[in-house]
Amino acid sequence: MYDVLYLDGRMGQRVVASALDRETACRVARDEAHRRGAARMFIAGSASVPRSNAVLIVEASRRAA
Repeated sequence: MYDVLYLDGRMGQRVVASALDRETACRVARDEAHRRGAARMFIAGSASVPRSNAVLIVEASRRAA
């Protein structure tokens, strides 16, 4: 399962969607990044590194609270 996060340097981390399968997470992230004009990253298995204006796909178990 994957979560889609939006990282904003000013506002921090916001969950866009959670507990998605890989294909759905990729589609949601692509659409959200396009809507926000942000970068998109897939970092399953890695700790999320804060970056400004990015949409991230992370393993649900890896997301920081």
